[in-house]
Amino acid sequence: MGQMKKMPAALLVLPLVALVTFACTPAQADLVVAIEPTPVLITGFNPGHGFLSDNAQWSVRVTEMAGLGGDIVSFQSVVVDVATGAPVGEVTSSASLVHVKAHESVTIDQRWGVPRVIGDAFRPRRFEVTLRFQDDKGNLSDHKATAPSTYQ
Repeated sequence: MGQMKKMPAALLVLPLVALVTFACTPAQADLVVAIEPTPVLITGFNPGHGFLSDNAQWSVRVTEMAGLGGDIVSFQSVVVDVATGAPVGEVTSSASLVHVKAHESVTIDQRWGVPRVIGDAFRPRRFEVTLRFQDDKGNLSDHKATAPSTYQ
């Protein structure tokens, strides 16, 4: 009868480790984009020039869920008049090229302020953010988040 050769256990385990490692690497990043707080609080402010302005501060939280980091390569934040759909004023953002690590979050602070126009006070606003993300494998994905407003 022929003699059976024994294979070292390490040679049996290596292909299994390679298979598990390959199976655990995500194909692309998975992002959750959220505006905080929701709704965004708009406050009236008198800067001392005889007029009132509407102001808001909020954050955009970007969380990577799949285990593959990457970069936010474009970022746009806008405040929209709900009735007309038109943008209202400019948003100041702390976003530039932002890297998001795997399984972590980054926060991008936002500020907005416009003079309050008579007849325009307390109009519903919608806060929108759109971003493009390129993960560490080169995949591009687009994301959007919106939040309503409330007044103080």
